[in-house]
Amino acid sequence: MLYSRTYGGIIWTTHALDRILNRKIPQEIAWKTFRFPDKTQKGKEPETLEMIKKMIIISLWIDPPYNGSIEIF
Repeated sequence: MLYSRTYGGIIWTTHALDRILNRKIPQEIAWKTFRFPDKTQKGKEPETLEMIKKMIIISLWIDPPYNGSIEIF
């Protein structure tokens, strides 16, 4: 995954980039959460906000499937 210091019209701190990289979150998803949160609430630190985005996974698969799953022949 490629990450940019300036993405979506905002400047990303090293801390923010490290966090999304370690969590394997695409920068686009983090940006969408910041730009279009489902919910905003007071953060843990003074004068901070938490932006929350709920995501619904309609379908997913893994290749190769896990041992013991129906897809293993």
